[in-house]
Amino acid sequence: MRKLGLFFFLLITIGLLSNRIIAQDSIAKNAVYFKLDNLNFIKNNEYFNNIADGYILIGAQLHPKLAFYPHPKAKLEIGIFGLTYSGLDGYQAVIPTFSFTYSMKNAKLILGTLQNDKSHNIIAPLISSESLLDERRIENGIQYIFNKNKLIIDTWINWEHFIFKSDTQNEEFVMGISAKYIVLEVEKWHIGIPFQNLFYHRGGQINTDFVDDRKVFTMRHTALGIQLKHLLKTEQSIHFSSFYIQHQSTSTPEEFIYDSGNGFLTNLDYHYKNWSLGIGYWYGDEFVSPRGDDMFQSVSVKTDIHYENGILQEVYANHTEPERSLILGKLSYQKEVLPNIKFEFKVNTYFQNYSSNSTPSNTAITVEKTFDYSLGLNLSYHGDFKLNK
Repeated sequence: MRKLGLFFFLLITIGLLSNRIIAQDSIAKNAVYFKLDNLNFIKNNEYFNNIADGYILIGAQLHPKLAFYPHPKAKLEIGIFGLTYSGLDGYQAVIPTFSFTYSMKNAKLILGTLQNDKSHNIIAPLISSESLLDERRIENGIQYIFNKNKLIIDTWINWEHFIFKSDTQNEEFVMGISAKYIVLEVEKWHIGIPFQNLFYHRGGQINTDFVDDRKVFTMRHTALGIQLKHLLKTEQSIHFSSFYIQHQSTSTPEEFIYDSGNGFLTNLDYHYKNWSLGIGYWYGDEFVSPRGDDMFQSVSVKTDIHYENGILQEVYANHTEPERSLILGKLSYQKEVLPNIKFEFKVNTYFQNYSSNSTPSNTAITVEKTFDYSLGLNLSYHGDFKLNK
């Protein structure tokens, strides 16, 4: 741990000794840069339903990196990602990061640690934005990003768990594509057709877990939607989006119960300067997603904490809500308060407009049309510094 702290200190000191903040278009051959990403966050989930746990996340991320450009179109990058939570000693996660990026005219290819600043713009039922607050922020594999004319594509493979011969665990990876075709883009209107596809695979051929169920499956999620943006006046706009989602699994995963299902997500937002106010609606029919936001699942992920005569009561285990509907609300404020320093505040609300009963259990819990919410506050820094002339 001391060596790790020393490495962090040396990387940060090198960066702070250089006061030359760079622009991307000024990159030259054999250039070396120090990069520093920092995120300090607080997220309070006040959830009282039978599906998702309520808890608080308070912590910080630090990701110092060194980047070398053997050519203006090629980048080699090495760093260390550290995650710590307030109230714990030491780091919750320490992950080395390596990546090679080859930039083309309208695309770039990344091998190693992937570009994942906004969860690939995937909607929350498929990938939770909360994954950006923990070690899931670091993804490793291969990624291809394309942006030309009216077509934007981000496709990747994130290899989550690697196995060796005779390993007793499964290999796991997520393969995804996030694409959008811009149908119309004029002075006050923007209309796009987004398409999102995720494959989550759990398997392996060289692991030796033959005694118990190997829990091998591949789950596919497909989302097709429409996005509209209309400019009203200076610094004012209305955003509308609507998605239909369908998932299918090759077999019924034990913890997810449903091997197929669908969902519908729609949102309407009003943006004014740094503020955003929105409403939305979610309907899920036997919907599950291994990496999605807990609030949108039809299978409970709550922690069982109820005991009776010293015996744990499985109040939430196997609890399902096949038809789950939520009325959504959102308020956010984002601003770059200083150069490279961004402040963000978010409130998300969820109104469950039906009653649910956690059964079977001796201590069943009934939830009557509950109102849940989450509060989030982020303060982040991103800086690039040139080290050589």
